[in-house]
Amino acid sequence: MNGRTQVGPSSSDVSASFFDTLRNTDRLIGFMGHAEIGRANWRIIVDAVYTHAVVKNLGVGPGTGRFQSDAGIFEIGGALTLARFDMFNALAMRTNPVVLEGLAGARISVISQQLSLNAGPNASLNQTWAEPFIGARVRVDLSERWSMRLRGDIGGFGLGSDFAWQTIGLASYRITMMGRQAEAVFGYRALGQDYRTGSGLRRFEWNMVQHGPVLGMNMRF
Repeated sequence: MNGRTQVGPSSSDVSASFFDTLRNTDRLIGFMGHAEIGRANWRIIVDAVYTHAVVKNLGVGPGTGRFQSDAGIFEIGGALTLARFDMFNALAMRTNPVVLEGLAGARISVISQQLSLNAGPNASLNQTWAEPFIGARVRVDLSERWSMRLRGDIGGFGLGSDFAWQTIGLASYRITMMGRQAEAVFGYRALGQDYRTGSGLRRFEWNMVQHGPVLGMNMRF
């Protein structure tokens, strides 16, 4: 997590890589679910991410404290195929199928923050907002078993957050599980949002980039 957060009068700059968070956290929980349904040229996409993190000894104003964040990010949208073509792979001396898709949808963010000073009061606030996003993704089949997927999108535009962006890079390996096609998936995901509202004791700011590795399984039905 990297960025700035504010709850009421208490603010803090957060700069913690995934490994920093592992070292300095009391608790770190995260999971992601993703589902798609559609036909050859269009898909409906549903995506959900939840993270719970507690970071100790964080600089809060002139002192130090404890930062707790619970974040639920939910997306629903659609993908439309824009182009299909073959890309020549000089290393493998073969062509790799490439699919380019356009994306559009809505993202709902449910954020709970708590800042606890080591020598002072605690502050906590919850906020929920929705924002649009547009973007694109590309899938490249590198071989019969390996493939790569890249996604990028931007959103907010003052409707929810002032601005939001997201990048996802995934590699997958095709396998067969319980008689069905499946993929082992690993990669990295980053989501940045700049949202602020309220003033005084009700001030809430979430100018944050959440990022970390992705590891999971994809099954087709």
